[in-house]
Amino acid sequence: MKTLKRLLIAIGFATTLGVSQFSVIKEAYSQTSGLRGKFDGKNLQEARIRSVGDLAVAVEVNGQQWFASRRGEVNFSKIIGCTVGNFNRDSYSDIACLYDYGNFDVGIWVLLSDGRNFNSSIWWRSGQNNFNPEAIVPLAGGVRVVSIDNNSDGLNDIKIRYRYPNDIITDLVFYSDGTKFYR
Repeated sequence: MKTLKRLLIAIGFATTLGVSQFSVIKEAYSQTSGLRGKFDGKNLQEARIRSVGDLAVAVEVNGQQWFASRRGEVNFSKIIGCTVGNFNRDSYSDIACLYDYGNFDVGIWVLLSDGRNFNSSIWWRSGQNNFNPEAIVPLAGGVRVVSIDNNSDGLNDIKIRYRYPNDIITDLVFYSDGTKFYR
């Protein structure tokens, strides 16, 4: 246990007082690393999204950097969860992340693979006061977002579980048309 505590302190996951910040870190880690897909179109690979300084992220595939955001473009702590799918039917696996812009405004940020790099764009955005990120209910395994082909068109779609203010819980599906998501 002491070794674990020292390791956590050394890598910044615990304070010098020994207070663990595990729950937040573990939850964020679960949907930003261990993302598996055929990002090169051929082989199963593992990707992770990590924080790079203040307000920037990098995406690595098998330890190689495929994408880096500009400073101020993406805040790692605002990523709600990510999933892998083929959102544009090009044979490469892509990454889609739910992103909290604040003011009850959530977007779906997509990283499209070209086999060697990711290109980043926003495929859906709720607009202010239209989507409460705290109302996302974890699915099986604690994940907040999954990739499915809900309408059997060969494009992966995004599914989340959402709790409305009247306490009704429903699955929301965001359908891909290859360039954006719609509901």
